[in-house]
Amino acid sequence: MSGSIIAMNNAAAASINEQQAAALFETLVVANDLSKLTQEQRIQYYKLVCERVGLDPYQKPFDLINLSGKLTLYANKTATAQLTAIRGLRVAIVSREMVGDQYVVTARCQTPTGGYSEDIGAVTIGGMRGDAASNAMKKAATQAKRRAILSACGLGMLDEEEVTQVQGAERVELPPITPPITPEHDELISTWLSAIDAATGPEDLTAIVLEMKTLDEQIKAPIRDYVARRAKELNLVWKAGLYHKVKP
Repeated sequence: MSGSIIAMNNAAAASINEQQAAALFETLVVANDLSKLTQEQRIQYYKLVCERVGLDPYQKPFDLINLSGKLTLYANKTATAQLTAIRGLRVAIVSREMVGDQYVVTARCQTPTGGYSEDIGAVTIGGMRGDAASNAMKKAATQAKRRAILSACGLGMLDEEEVTQVQGAERVELPPITPPITPEHDELISTWLSAIDAATGPEDLTAIVLEMKTLDEQIKAPIRDYVARRAKELNLVWKAGLYHKVKP
Protein backbone atom coordinates (compact mmCIF):
# COMPACT_ATOMS: atom_id res chain seq x y z
CA MET A 1 0.00 0.00 0.00
CA SER A 2 2.79 2.46 0.89
CA GLY A 3 4.16 2.61 -2.64
CA SER A 4 0.74 3.17 -4.19
CA ILE A 5 -0.09 6.20 -2.04
CA ILE A 6 3.25 7.84 -2.77
CA ALA A 7 2.96 7.16 -6.50
CA MET A 8 -0.61 8.45 -6.71
CA ASN A 9 0.03 11.70 -4.82
CA ASN A 10 3.40 12.43 -6.36
CA ALA A 11 1.97 11.92 -9.83
CA ALA A 12 -0.82 14.39 -9.10
CA ALA A 13 1.60 16.93 -7.65
CA ALA A 14 4.40 16.52 -10.19
CA SER A 15 5.72 19.79 -11.61
CA ILE A 16 5.75 20.44 -15.35
CA ASN A 17 8.91 21.32 -17.22
CA GLU A 18 9.69 24.72 -18.70
CA GLN A 19 8.60 23.76 -22.21
CA GLN A 20 5.22 22.56 -20.97
CA ALA A 21 4.89 25.66 -18.79
CA ALA A 22 5.55 27.98 -21.73
CA ALA A 23 3.00 26.19 -23.90
CA LEU A 24 0.43 26.28 -21.11
CA PHE A 25 0.92 30.01 -20.51
CA GLU A 26 0.70 30.75 -24.23
CA THR A 27 -2.64 28.93 -24.44
CA LEU A 28 -4.04 30.87 -21.50
CA VAL A 29 -2.72 34.26 -22.60
CA VAL A 30 -4.48 33.83 -25.95
CA ALA A 31 -7.70 32.27 -24.69
CA ASN A 32 -7.82 33.67 -21.11
CA ASP A 33 -9.99 30.68 -20.32
CA LEU A 34 -9.14 27.80 -17.98
CA SER A 35 -12.22 25.89 -19.12
CA LYS A 36 -10.17 24.80 -22.15
CA LEU A 37 -7.86 22.87 -19.80
CA THR A 38 -8.31 19.47 -18.23
CA GLN A 39 -8.59 19.27 -14.44
CA GLU A 40 -4.98 18.11 -14.19
CA GLN A 41 -3.83 21.02 -16.37
CA ARG A 42 -5.79 23.46 -14.18
CA ILE A 43 -3.96 22.19 -11.12
CA GLN A 44 -0.63 22.46 -12.95
CA TYR A 45 -1.42 26.00 -14.08
CA TYR A 46 -2.58 26.94 -10.57
CA LYS A 47 0.68 25.73 -9.05
CA LEU A 48 2.65 27.49 -11.76
CA VAL A 49 0.95 30.83 -11.10
CA CYS A 50 1.59 30.44 -7.35
CA GLU A 51 5.23 29.58 -8.02
CA ARG A 52 5.73 32.60 -10.30
CA VAL A 53 4.48 35.04 -7.63
CA GLY A 54 5.91 33.19 -4.60
CA LEU A 55 2.66 31.97 -3.02
CA ASP A 56 1.90 28.66 -1.32
CA PRO A 57 -0.59 26.77 -3.55
CA TYR A 58 -1.65 24.45 -0.71
CA GLN A 59 -3.16 27.41 1.16
CA LYS A 60 -5.32 28.10 -1.94
CA PRO A 61 -4.60 31.83 -2.48
CA PHE A 62 -6.70 31.84 -5.67
CA ASP A 63 -10.21 30.66 -6.48
CA LEU A 64 -12.01 29.99 -9.76
CA ILE A 65 -14.85 31.99 -11.24
CA ASN A 66 -16.98 31.59 -14.36
CA LEU A 67 -17.40 34.93 -16.15
CA SER A 68 -19.64 34.82 -19.23
CA GLY A 69 -18.59 31.26 -19.98
CA LYS A 70 -14.87 31.84 -19.32
CA LEU A 71 -13.18 30.21 -16.35
CA THR A 72 -10.52 32.36 -14.72
CA LEU A 73 -8.61 32.77 -11.45
CA TYR A 74 -9.24 35.53 -8.92
CA ALA A 75 -7.26 36.41 -5.81
CA ASN A 76 -8.83 35.77 -2.42
CA LYS A 77 -7.86 37.27 0.94
CA THR A 78 -5.22 34.57 1.46
CA ALA A 79 -3.40 35.77 -1.67
CA THR A 80 -3.19 39.41 -0.61
CA ALA A 81 -2.26 38.48 2.96
CA GLN A 82 0.59 36.24 1.72
CA LEU A 83 1.81 38.85 -0.76
CA THR A 84 1.86 41.56 1.91
CA ALA A 85 3.87 39.38 4.29
CA ILE A 86 6.41 37.83 1.92
CA ARG A 87 7.12 41.04 -0.01
CA GLY A 88 7.16 43.40 2.96
CA LEU A 89 4.40 45.62 1.56
CA ARG A 90 2.79 48.53 3.40
CA VAL A 91 -0.79 49.48 2.58
CA ALA A 92 -2.62 52.63 3.61
CA ILE A 93 -5.81 54.50 2.73
CA VAL A 94 -4.95 57.88 1.19
CA SER A 95 -8.42 59.25 0.43
CA ARG A 96 -12.15 58.70 0.92
CA GLU A 97 -14.78 60.63 -1.01
CA MET A 98 -18.34 60.61 -2.33
CA VAL A 99 -18.68 60.79 -6.12
CA GLY A 100 -22.38 61.05 -6.81
CA ASP A 101 -23.91 58.09 -5.00
CA GLN A 102 -20.56 56.22 -5.08
CA TYR A 103 -18.33 55.95 -2.03
CA VAL A 104 -14.77 55.83 -3.40
CA VAL A 105 -11.68 54.82 -1.43
CA THR A 106 -8.11 55.13 -2.72
CA ALA A 107 -5.39 52.92 -1.24
CA ARG A 108 -1.63 53.04 -1.72
CA CYS A 109 0.63 50.00 -1.55
CA GLN A 110 4.33 50.74 -1.01
CA THR A 111 7.17 48.30 -1.64
CA PRO A 112 10.38 48.08 0.45
CA THR A 113 12.31 49.73 -2.41
CA GLY A 114 10.11 52.84 -2.26
CA GLY A 115 7.94 52.11 -5.27
CA TYR A 116 4.19 52.25 -4.88
CA SER A 117 0.90 51.56 -6.59
CA GLU A 118 -2.50 53.14 -6.02
CA ASP A 119 -5.94 51.74 -6.75
CA ILE A 120 -9.54 52.36 -5.79
CA GLY A 121 -12.47 50.54 -4.31
CA ALA A 122 -16.00 51.82 -4.94
CA VAL A 123 -19.49 50.91 -3.80
CA THR A 124 -22.91 52.42 -4.44
CA ILE A 125 -24.28 53.79 -1.19
CA GLY A 126 -27.26 55.82 -2.44
CA GLY A 127 -29.81 56.02 0.36
CA MET A 128 -28.07 53.56 2.68
CA ARG A 129 -28.03 54.34 6.37
CA GLY A 130 -26.63 52.82 9.56
CA ASP A 131 -24.99 49.38 9.41
CA ALA A 132 -25.71 48.95 5.69
CA ALA A 133 -23.77 52.11 4.84
CA SER A 134 -20.98 51.23 7.30
CA ASN A 135 -20.55 47.74 5.83
CA ALA A 136 -20.50 49.14 2.30
CA MET A 137 -17.76 51.62 3.25
CA LYS A 138 -15.67 48.84 4.81
CA LYS A 139 -16.10 46.80 1.64
CA ALA A 140 -14.83 49.68 -0.49
CA ALA A 141 -11.78 50.10 1.76
CA THR A 142 -10.97 46.39 1.65
CA GLN A 143 -11.36 46.33 -2.12
CA ALA A 144 -9.07 49.34 -2.55
CA LYS A 145 -6.34 47.80 -0.38
CA ARG A 146 -6.45 44.43 -2.14
CA ARG A 147 -6.49 45.99 -5.62
CA ALA A 148 -3.47 48.14 -4.70
CA ILE A 149 -1.59 45.05 -3.45
CA LEU A 150 -2.34 43.06 -6.61
CA SER A 151 -1.37 46.03 -8.77
CA ALA A 152 1.94 46.47 -6.93
CA CYS A 153 2.71 42.78 -7.50
CA GLY A 154 1.82 42.90 -11.20
CA LEU A 155 -1.23 40.66 -10.87
CA GLY A 156 -3.91 41.90 -13.23
CA MET A 157 -6.83 39.88 -11.88
CA LEU A 158 -10.03 40.35 -9.92
CA ASP A 159 -9.90 40.20 -6.15
CA GLU A 160 -12.43 38.53 -3.84
CA GLU A 161 -14.32 41.75 -3.08
CA GLU A 162 -14.77 42.59 -6.77
CA VAL A 163 -16.13 39.14 -7.59
CA THR A 164 -19.16 39.70 -5.36
CA GLN A 165 -20.09 42.75 -7.45
CA VAL A 166 -19.96 41.05 -10.85
CA GLN A 167 -23.44 40.15 -12.09
CA GLY A 168 -23.81 36.59 -13.35
CA ALA A 169 -20.44 35.52 -11.95
CA GLU A 170 -20.39 31.94 -10.67
CA ARG A 171 -17.76 30.60 -8.32
CA VAL A 172 -16.39 27.22 -9.38
CA GLU A 173 -15.04 24.58 -7.00
CA LEU A 174 -11.28 24.30 -7.25
CA PRO A 175 -9.91 20.78 -7.78
CA PRO A 176 -8.19 19.36 -4.66
CA ILE A 177 -4.56 20.46 -4.35
CA THR A 178 -2.65 18.31 -1.88
CA PRO A 179 1.06 18.21 -1.10
CA PRO A 180 3.04 15.14 -2.21
CA ILE A 181 3.19 12.30 0.31
CA THR A 182 6.67 11.46 1.61
CA PRO A 183 7.71 7.91 2.60
CA GLU A 184 7.53 9.00 6.26
CA HIS A 185 3.99 10.28 5.78
CA ASP A 186 3.01 7.13 3.93
CA GLU A 187 4.21 4.95 6.80
CA LEU A 188 2.24 7.06 9.27
CA ILE A 189 -0.88 6.83 7.11
CA SER A 190 -0.57 3.05 7.01
CA THR A 191 -0.43 3.00 10.82
CA TRP A 192 -3.62 5.06 11.05
CA LEU A 193 -5.45 2.85 8.56
CA SER A 194 -4.52 -0.21 10.62
CA ALA A 195 -5.94 1.47 13.73
CA ILE A 196 -9.14 2.27 11.88
CA ASP A 197 -9.45 -1.35 10.74
CA ALA A 198 -9.02 -2.46 14.36
CA ALA A 199 -11.81 -0.18 15.65
CA THR A 200 -14.75 -2.26 16.89
CA GLY A 201 -17.18 0.31 18.26
CA PRO A 202 -18.16 4.00 18.51
CA GLU A 203 -15.68 4.73 21.30
CA ASP A 204 -12.72 3.40 19.30
CA LEU A 205 -13.59 5.31 16.14
CA THR A 206 -14.44 8.53 18.02
CA ALA A 207 -11.04 8.47 19.73
CA ILE A 208 -9.32 8.04 16.36
CA VAL A 209 -11.21 10.96 14.78
CA LEU A 210 -10.41 13.25 17.72
CA GLU A 211 -6.71 12.34 17.49
CA MET A 212 -6.73 13.04 13.74
CA LYS A 213 -7.37 16.75 14.40
CA THR A 214 -3.71 17.22 15.24
CA LEU A 215 -2.50 15.81 11.93
CA ASP A 216 -1.32 17.77 8.92
CA GLU A 217 -3.83 18.05 6.09
CA GLN A 218 -1.76 15.95 3.68
CA ILE A 219 -1.94 13.08 6.16
CA LYS A 220 -5.62 13.50 7.04
CA ALA A 221 -6.85 13.73 3.46
CA PRO A 222 -6.07 10.12 2.39
CA ILE A 223 -7.64 8.57 5.51
CA ARG A 224 -10.79 10.69 5.87
CA ASP A 225 -12.83 8.51 3.50
CA TYR A 226 -11.44 5.39 5.16
CA VAL A 227 -12.88 6.51 8.50
CA ALA A 228 -16.29 7.15 6.94
CA ARG A 229 -16.28 3.72 5.30
CA ARG A 230 -15.37 2.00 8.59
CA ALA A 231 -18.13 3.91 10.39
CA LYS A 232 -20.63 2.67 7.84
CA GLU A 233 -19.42 -0.90 8.32
CA LEU A 234 -19.95 -0.54 12.08
CA ASN A 235 -23.38 1.07 11.56
CA LEU A 236 -22.27 4.32 13.24
CA VAL A 237 -23.37 7.94 12.77
CA TRP A 238 -21.54 11.13 13.85
CA LYS A 239 -23.55 13.36 16.19
CA ALA A 240 -22.46 16.14 18.55
CA GLY A 241 -18.77 15.33 18.17
CA LEU A 242 -19.14 11.59 18.85
CA TYR A 243 -19.95 8.41 16.99
CA HIS A 244 -23.17 6.64 17.96
CA LYS A 245 -24.61 3.25 17.11
CA VAL A 246 -27.58 3.43 14.77
CA LYS A 247 -30.60 1.77 16.33
CA PRO A 248 -32.03 -1.11 14.29
